[in-house]
Amino acid sequence: MEQILVERRPLRFSELLRLYYGFEESTRSVILRPGTTVCASDVPNRAAHATARFSVSGETCATLLSDGSGGAVFGPLSIPLGYISAIDTSKRIVHPIASWAELPHRNLVGHQFILRYPKGLPTNPNAMPLPTDPVGTNAGHVPLLIAVDTRVEGSVARAMQCVRADDDDILDVCGTKGFEANRCGGSISASDPLAELRNRPPKCFRFGERGVITPRITVTVNGAPVEVLLGTTLGAALERLAQPFPHALQPRVHDLVAKAAGQAAVSGVRVMRMFEGKPVAVDLSGAGASALGMVLLPGDQLSW
Repeated sequence: MEQILVERRPLRFSELLRLYYGFEESTRSVILRPGTTVCASDVPNRAAHATARFSVSGETCATLLSDGSGGAVFGPLSIPLGYISAIDTSKRIVHPIASWAELPHRNLVGHQFILRYPKGLPTNPNAMPLPTDPVGTNAGHVPLLIAVDTRVEGSVARAMQCVRADDDDILDVCGTKGFEANRCGGSISASDPLAELRNRPPKCFRFGERGVITPRITVTVNGAPVEVLLGTTLGAALERLAQPFPHALQPRVHDLVAKAAGQAAVSGVRVMRMFEGKPVAVDLSGAGASALGMVLLPGDQLSW
C-alpha cells in the first residue's frame, strides 16, 4: 500500500507527519509513540542572582516504551522509580516535574502522550508561568506533555482536536472541563461512545520552569544506531549521513536535474521497516526522488 501511494500520489512531507505523528502546523503538537526518545532542557530563572537571568541546564532524556495496555511509559528506569513518585494529579491543573521518574506511572497505565508546543516561549523572566501556581496561570506558554487514556476508543483523536486551543485556553482542557472544553467540541452526551472521557480528563505536565522538550527517534544506519530528530526524512538522513550526497535536493524535487540526482541517490539505498515485530523491506523502486520525502519511523534500518 505504501508503494502504491508513493507511485500514484506522492504524499507531501506535511501529510506524512500528520499520518504518522498527528502533527499539523496549526496545533504544534505531535503524538509520542513507543520508541521515541524525549529530551528536556530547562532554562530556570535565577532571580536572586546579582543580575536576574535565565540559566541553562543540561538535557535529561527518556525513551518511551509500550506499557502493554495500549499506552506508553518513559523508561527504562522510570518503571521501577515510578513507585517512589507521589504526584497527586487532582490538586493541580498543570503538574511540574523535574525528572522523568516523577511522572505518576501507576496512574498513567494505558495513556499515550502528546507533546504540545506554545506559539512562543517566554523570553522575559517576569512572563514565566510559575510552577508553584496550582491554577497553572500562563502554563500554556511552555511546552506541555498531555497524557490521554487510550482505553477509550477515539480519545487521542479527540485530544488532537483539543490541542488546537489557544495557549491561554489550553488550561480548560487540562482543568475541570477536560475533553468537554469548547475547543474539544463541547459537552459529550451520555450516549456518545466518548462519554467515558468525561471522567477521564487529560493530565498535563510541564518540565521545570521553561523546559524545552525535543523528541528524537533511533534508526539503524549500516548496522549502527543513530539518533535523529522526529520528523527526519530519508533525504535528510542521507544528506547528513551519506557522503558524498547531492545537497539541497528536497527544495528542488521538481527540478529535472535534482530529480535525476535524487533517483541516483535512492537507487543504492535499502530501507527496512518494522511490521508486526519483523523488519520488512520498503520497496522504493519506481518512487524516484519522491522517496527522499519519506518520514523515518523508530526502528527503521537504512543501508547503502
